[in-house]
Amino acid sequence: MKKLFFMALVLAIIISCANAQRWVQDNPKTALGIAAGAATGGLAGGLIGHQVGHTAGGLLIGAGLGGVAGGLIGNSVEDRGSSSHARSRSSSSRYDPAVADVQKSLNCRGYNCGAADGIMGSRTRQAVMRFQRDHGLPVDGIAGPATCAKIRETKNSEARNL
Repeated sequence: MKKLFFMALVLAIIISCANAQRWVQDNPKTALGIAAGAATGGLAGGLIGHQVGHTAGGLLIGAGLGGVAGGLIGNSVEDRGSSSHARSRSSSSRYDPAVADVQKSLNCRGYNCGAADGIMGSRTRQAVMRFQRDHGLPVDGIAGPATCAKIRETKNSEARNL
């Protein structure tokens, strides 16, 4: 029963992690290695722990060590493609709907980002920096919470002025 509870708890934590689904999709062999390693390590650790009177401790230690080992093995066999392909898959070249929204909003306000493609490229960073400079925000090219709030604020004030 304790094992089932522990496995349910681990599953709940994994599911609740932000971007976990995208990470699992991008790293399927690593994720499978972690899951298989944690399950195998937890089972072995639980059995050994039961024999010495510390089932829960053995289960936790076994699952942790198994998960790390499985993740390392899964990561080492992950199909990363050629080095040029791996470079083109960097996190900055992936579609992000939040970036697309920022791009659309900035384009509507005269800060040319180019196409709203959802990729935080150099044109988008430059447009964010121009917007930040024009609105008295720290100029870092990152569309963080303060910048996004100011973009929304300018949208609302523009709508009131129409």
